Amino acid sequence: MISIGKNIYDRKIPENKKMTSFIHDDRAIMEIPLRLLVYIILTAAIVAIAAAGMKYLEQGRTADIMEKQIGEMKVTLKLMQSGSSRNLIDTTAPTGNIRTYKLTIPDDVEFLSFGVDPDPENDHNLTNTPHGMLTENGNVIYYRSRTGGKARIPLESSIELREGLLENGRWFLDNGMQYGVVLHDPGDYMITFELVYDPVLKERYTLIHLTDDLNAYIDPYDTA
Repeated sequence: MISIGKNIYDRKIPENKKMTSFIHDDRAIMEIPLRLLVYIILTAAIVAIAAAGMKYLEQGRTADIMEKQIGEMKVTLKLMQSGSSRNLIDTTAPTGNIRTYKLTIPDDVEFLSFGVDPDPENDHNLTNTPHGMLTENGNVIYYRSRTGGKARIPLESSIELREGLLENGRWFLDNGMQYGVVLHDPGDYMITFELVYDPVLKERYTLIHLTDDLNAYIDPYDTA
């Protein structure tokens, strides 16, 4: 006796038929690119959020480091003004009120300046400021970071920071001109402030025992 039902239900689909069916399955073709696109979008969003978070984290870290150091110097510079000052002309005069600090400039900081703005044009070029241009009066500290921009920290009006020049073991106003000090490389620095007196102009300055490689004007010094 022939079993017709078994021949009907046990019949196998040829392999070439299965392959043809899969190739022509439009749902399979559309599903893979759509999932891939979603994964790419989600990954890009995660990377963007992580990058933004790292930027703000670095910005906050730099600001904390710089503001803490500058805040300590600001207090001490104010207290220094009530101390004794060294006569710049008298070669036998004793050292004026003096303080030394250790500074750390993070990699994110483009410059740290005392008494002057070395980039008033804000073009990130510290060497193209017009000769003799007055940008500040000496009673200010600036720094600029790549993530947070430029910060200006005002000091007491009685404080006049000036760049120094070492000659014969003594520090004087640099080159007879009144410059500010600009540090534009990251790293650790030892910086010394000394209170000095110019009997010609009858002015008192907080002289920085440091000579940089930039001529950032505060005010022309009239030797006459």
